[in-house]
Amino acid sequence: MSRDIDEQDIEEDIYYRFEDRLPLGETILLGFQHMLIMFVGIITPPLIIVGVAGLNAADSAFFVNMALIVSGVTSYIQCRKMIRLVLDF
Repeated sequence: MSRDIDEQDIEEDIYYRFEDRLPLGETILLGFQHMLIMFVGIITPPLIIVGVAGLNAADSAFFVNMALIVSGVTSYIQCRKMIRLVLDF
């Protein structure tokens, strides 16, 4: 009883294609949402490690700061590499 999926059915379900540009308001909203989720993923592991190790609040702040700095540096490196790949440097 499986139904054959037509290309027309798939086309109707797609909001944006791969190369489409989203409206500015939606882009800002989704970027902010992505940033919040990234913070959760970056900050949670150091907090868990500090909690298990029984370290104090100053050590906790240090670990969180280092995680954010390393994340920023690696994001910068990845962006620079992607620019070189796209521009064929």
